Amino acid sequence: MDTVMNIAPRDADDAVSTKGVDSISVRRRISLRKLSTTQALSYFAVLLFSIIYFARPEDWIPGARHIPVAMIVGFLALGTFLLNLLVGARLNLSRGALLLLVLFGLLCLAVPFSTWRGGSFLLVYEFSKIVLIVLLLVQAVDTFPRLRQLIFVQTVAVITISVVSLIGKSQIAGRMTASIGGIYDNPNDLAASISLAIPFCFAFMQAARNIIKKGFWLCTILLLSYALVATFSRGGFLAMLVAAASSLWYVGAKTRRSRRLLLVLPFVIFVALLGAMRGNYGTRIQSIFDPTLDQYGSSVARQGLLIRSLELAARHPLLGIGPGRFEEFSGGWHVAHNSYTELAAEAGLLACIIFIWMLVDSFVRVARIPVDKEVDPNTRLFAGALSASLVALFVVAFFSSVEYLILPYFLMGYSIALVRITLRSRRRRASEGGHDPRAKKRGNQPCVG
Repeated sequence: MDTVMNIAPRDADDAVSTKGVDSISVRRRISLRKLSTTQALSYFAVLLFSIIYFARPEDWIPGARHIPVAMIVGFLALGTFLLNLLVGARLNLSRGALLLLVLFGLLCLAVPFSTWRGGSFLLVYEFSKIVLIVLLLVQAVDTFPRLRQLIFVQTVAVITISVVSLIGKSQIAGRMTASIGGIYDNPNDLAASISLAIPFCFAFMQAARNIIKKGFWLCTILLLSYALVATFSRGGFLAMLVAAASSLWYVGAKTRRSRRLLLVLPFVIFVALLGAMRGNYGTRIQSIFDPTLDQYGSSVARQGLLIRSLELAARHPLLGIGPGRFEEFSGGWHVAHNSYTELAAEAGLLACIIFIWMLVDSFVRVARIPVDKEVDPNTRLFAGALSASLVALFVVAFFSSVEYLILPYFLMGYSIALVRITLRSRRRRASEGGHDPRAKKRGNQPCVG
């Protein structure tokens, strides 16, 4: 009787504890389901923003220009970001994201000391949208298919706009430019977008299993090379060569797929050099190293702008002259055509250091993935393409003012997301194969004692 009386309470306690565990697991499943739903909504907002920003449907669809589509998507992105945090999502604040927030804080701090506070405020306000969408990107893009889809949208948009521009023959002073605005509204910006997209075309070509798809991506690489040459952009031409060479190394050699790229690369260089011989473009390229060959004096003018930006950075090293205000001091309302020195002149030397640090950190972290044999081959492939695109970005930023455009920060966001996806995949494999590889090896040894 005593035994029965002693056992019964323990059974009751076990039943109560089991119900408690079940209720906790049910609540956890519900919260995970809500988190998954908000993650999907956040990703949809990022995808929609990418389509609007890179494809610019307001310039294609009649009447769409009068609809504030970007503002609507911006509020949608902000709403999904806050909703994602409310349901318990952990804020992904990696080093790159923190550096972006620090850069944004420095720009905000520089506004009150600007030579024109209103203009600087408007520029920083527009830049805040970039900060928001990049934070949402690194929060919502938690799987490789999602990241690949975003890269696909950007690449296809650049290809489409390049084709339309070649067909429409839209030009500025004999240089091809896009027939739409945004990040394509001048030849140098269009060339920058093309050079950064070329490594992704290499990756899609390598990932394709169908010979027709491989041929399509090869044709797009040749077409983009020809379109970039048609812009007559000197910095874009150098960035394209760097992008092709970096693709051979990171997409080919690092992932052990260099044989195909060795066959493709000569065609790309041939098309680029063939296009460079058009008109006076060859002389224009040589003027990078010999300014006396520049018939229009733009090379000498750019050297003057570079020196002017360095002078302003030295005179205003703490907070600069104000975001977006270099044109006022350039002597002809020109940008510096150098993202590093222009940012130093407008927001201070620390802002320039943070910008460079952010890009270098993204490159160093993502460049480690292609050599990791435990990572999925497709992930390694696109990590190599992203590394090559970041290398090209360093060249683009030296010849163009892209510090307030979304291109550098989207590449940084891709890098943060890809590193996070890789780490999560590595942890999952470790948990499936044993908590500790060293413990697994010790488990195979005979027991002593």
